[in-house]
Amino acid sequence: MPLLTKYIAREYLRVFWLSLGALVLIYVVSEVFAKIGKFARYDADVAALLAYFALKIPRALYEMAPLAALMASVLAMTTLSRQHEITALRACGVGLFRIAWPVVLVSLGLGAAAFAANWSWIPAATARAQEVKTTRIEGRPATATLQRARVWLRLERRTFLNVRMTDPESKTLYGVRLYQVGDRFSPAEEIDAPEVRYRGGGWVAPTGIHRLFRADGTIDVERFADRPLDFLKTPEDFLQLEIKEEHLQYPQLLEYVNGLANSGIDPGRYAVDLAARASVPFVIVVMALLGIPFGLGEARRGGWGMAVGMSLVLGLAYWIIHSLAISLGRGGVLPAWVAAWAANGIFLTIGVALLLQKRH
Repeated sequence: MPLLTKYIAREYLRVFWLSLGALVLIYVVSEVFAKIGKFARYDADVAALLAYFALKIPRALYEMAPLAALMASVLAMTTLSRQHEITALRACGVGLFRIAWPVVLVSLGLGAAAFAANWSWIPAATARAQEVKTTRIEGRPATATLQRARVWLRLERRTFLNVRMTDPESKTLYGVRLYQVGDRFSPAEEIDAPEVRYRGGGWVAPTGIHRLFRADGTIDVERFADRPLDFLKTPEDFLQLEIKEEHLQYPQLLEYVNGLANSGIDPGRYAVDLAARASVPFVIVVMALLGIPFGLGEARRGGWGMAVGMSLVLGLAYWIIHSLAISLGRGGVLPAWVAAWAANGIFLTIGVALLLQKRH
């Protein structure tokens, strides 16, 4: 690797790790202050609290990495400019893209590492943190389990509910199967409904199939319409059953989206979340590239203080546009891949345009 590439990459990485450490520390401290008052009411032990906040760190590292990349790019370029190293390099005929290449190269590696971590490790830690919060801190039983991207809930001793997807806002459950088992855990009854809605103070299945398993091995099958189902649960009770994208490993999320589509259920926001899972690590590259021209400009205008402020403004602007695009995607206004990659495309275009302008 050429000496210049090593030097710029080292400067960029040094500031990146410092920025990431500071941002994660701020994230964890704010999380502690936000949750500690609520957790104190449960009289949880210190070990559970430490485990919960420790398990939140991988998610914090992932979410703070793009902003750290932006700050590192801006601050590294500002430092090199204020020390006149950029001027010396340009005077020796080194182009601006050659100077930017080490930053882009390192950012590509960081983005790949972020994607690999979010494939399984980060979702597993996030799900474990939720489990610690529910069982060890709040003292509630873990009544629901996720198996092959479906939620299982034990309603009574011999009654089990299987749900493909929950939508608490519309008070609807999709892909519902209600099982009754016999003395030897053999199937006794099964209700299979594409969707179940909460109305009039109870749950109703607009259409579905009821199967009765007899002792002689025969099965009575009956199709029904507008059948009441006695779950003894309210829509609020099913909030805990909502499958969260951040708790699913990438293969699980992919299987879940495909399972919904194959069942005739619109995957909706989960399809957007799946596309975003692949696009978010690329934000590190976009932010790093965007920070280079701003870092060169801020060195002349205000130094490090202005550089940090500009980084926060750019990060906020990206977050606003990305959140808006994701909301439009979840609402069906934009295709999933457009919603997931829109902010990256916009800010990458801005970064390249500004870099081209700085060449002259």
